[in-house]
Amino acid sequence: MLAIGLTAAALARLQPLGMAQALFVTAAAQFLVPVIALIFWPADFSPGVAPVFGRDLCFVLLFTGWALLFRHAGTKSGRAGVPTPA
Repeated sequence: MLAIGLTAAALARLQPLGMAQALFVTAAAQFLVPVIALIFWPADFSPGVAPVFGRDLCFVLLFTGWALLFRHAGTKSGRAGVPTPA
């Protein structure tokens, strides 16, 4: 997960709209990890399926929230009141 996020952020060159896309991709990858684990290793969910997906959902929501904030910062409406450099 860390490699996906860092690679996407590097490709986005830390620009707000690119970072929003990077965080959406990271959220999607975070969601897919337990789904793939459940498909290939269903017996290895020792705390149970619901707690694993619940914890994963917390991270997915965090990444999605951050992506929405970056997307808002990258739009003209998100930059209202910010002086433009001369």
